[in-house]
Amino acid sequence: MKVRTYIALLSVGSLLGASLLIGLGWWGFASLSSATRELEKETQRTGELSVEYKDVEAFLSTTRSIMVSMEVYPENYEGLFGVTRDELREAEIQLNVIASKYGQNYSEKELKHLVEDLAEVKGAVLKLEEFAQQLGKLKDNQKPPADFWVKRNKAKSQYEEIRDKLKQSVNNLEILSEQFRQKSEQEVLTKWKDLKSREETNGFFLLLGVLLYLGLISFLGFSTYRSFASPIRRLEMAAVDSIDHNKPFLLAESGPYEIRSLTRRLQGLIIGLEETVERRTAELKERTIQLQKEIRQRMELETQLVHAQKMEAVGQLASGIAHEINSPSQ
Repeated sequence: MKVRTYIALLSVGSLLGASLLIGLGWWGFASLSSATRELEKETQRTGELSVEYKDVEAFLSTTRSIMVSMEVYPENYEGLFGVTRDELREAEIQLNVIASKYGQNYSEKELKHLVEDLAEVKGAVLKLEEFAQQLGKLKDNQKPPADFWVKRNKAKSQYEEIRDKLKQSVNNLEILSEQFRQKSEQEVLTKWKDLKSREETNGFFLLLGVLLYLGLISFLGFSTYRSFASPIRRLEMAAVDSIDHNKPFLLAESGPYEIRSLTRRLQGLIIGLEETVERRTAELKERTIQLQKEIRQRMELETQLVHAQKMEAVGQLASGIAHEINSPSQ
């Protein structure tokens, strides 16, 4: 494998790790944003239900005030029916607001019962008011018609019957409203828990991604050291041992293609250099031996020459002596 292949793999691995982190971060951000939006929507809906709950409570309070007034105060109490009529009109307005704004939260049948029961209660109250007015018009010691109390008691019974129906409808509306409120609060709590759960999950996966990325970077760093730095270091040590300490260059080829090629070339260069040095050393030794031999031969020739010169001198001396002997001087 060549160096550029290693570099390409390292780059791709780093980019994949970075992409993984970016992907995890974006996924976590999108998930939290979605959960936050859902929580905001549910909170807004809870606020709207809170307003609805207040409107419903106002209607319930007004309606129950009508019933309490009719039960507590006597029918000849001054202003009773005037206050009751005002409260009935207010209850009708409040019921219309509930039906128009929050009709989707309640069944049409339930709202219809409320409208009908409230109208019947209004009619029954008006009848009772007529009887009270008739009593008020009687002069002292004047008695009402013979069937007055029968009709009045019948109207009272009808009112109580209709009142009980309205009370039941009002109670049902209160139960539904309370259920909506509790359900909304529960949904907000659920959304909040879901948001916290997503935060914890995203934090875990993000931490896991960071650890994986660090592991990948560590692996790539170790692979880089093992593939580049370690072979180059071993090559340097082998070259130093071979050149400076005259040790044989013994190094197995490892690493990328370029480092293996450099190892082969350096090994061939050092081995060739060693062979050249050995060859030239042998030649030098051979020449040294030959020169020593020539020196010895020259020394022997010089010795022989000196001996010959000595012998020549001795011969001349002997010839002179012999000549003197043979020819004595006069």
